[in-house]
Amino acid sequence: ISAPGLAETAPADGFVKEDVVAVQGTLSGNDFFAGGDGTAENPYQIATVEQLSAVQSNLTACYKLTADIDLSAVENWSPIGVYVMKDGTEDADRDYAFTGEFDGDNHVISGISVDASDPANGLDSPEHYGIFGTGGVFNCVADGTVKNLTVTGVDVKGFALVAGAVGYGDHATILNVHCIGIADAPNRIEATAMMAGGVIGGCMESTIDGCSAMYTDVIAGMGGNSGAMGGGLSHSDVMNCLVESCTVTAADGG
Repeated sequence: ISAPGLAETAPADGFVKEDVVAVQGTLSGNDFFAGGDGTAENPYQIATVEQLSAVQSNLTACYKLTADIDLSAVENWSPIGVYVMKDGTEDADRDYAFTGEFDGDNHVISGISVDASDPANGLDSPEHYGIFGTGGVFNCVADGTVKNLTVTGVDVKGFALVAGAVGYGDHATILNVHCIGIADAPNRIEATAMMAGGVIGGCMESTIDGCSAMYTDVIAGMGGNSGAMGGGLSHSDVMNCLVESCTVTAADGG
């Protein structure tokens, strides 16, 4: 299947930034996080769901998990960053993407439930916003790094560029990130249009290194271009990665 480019599927009348629902909060700083000052040498420390959510308030800082995070009590988690196309291209607008560094420090984020396929539920409908990218933890990473992180218990559904960890990467670095389910309860990742993957939904000129997808079911929409590790991986380096016990299924004519 030849999948159209994302820019081709964006609404003809476009959109403006002011139309985007604000995702940046007000909770940030040394007093809110478990420690750190947001620099590379002393990243903000994250130990709770509330602190993880507060990454939205500063998309340029550096962060480190200091504990496993269970999101199962969150009905519809709001992933970090937003993929907004810049100037009619597929480049991510850095004002809305995560551009910092997130070190999972080999911790696990579990119980991730996201449904951005309905315009009423999120920011993923091109009919409403012209925005793509739905990740279990990050919607969009641009010039940023996500590393040393495992996600499990994932159920994510979106329009395009859908994944268990990162929806879309633009010049991103994804290192040692794993989407791991279990045999009798695999992760489920669905794109209603195109581009779905276990770790990353799609990327441009990015590096995916040392990542894995296991016991993960990926459902591709009509546009296809999906895979167990990642969806549309354009001009990117993918190395030292592992896929095991995963399925990729075409749905709705895909």
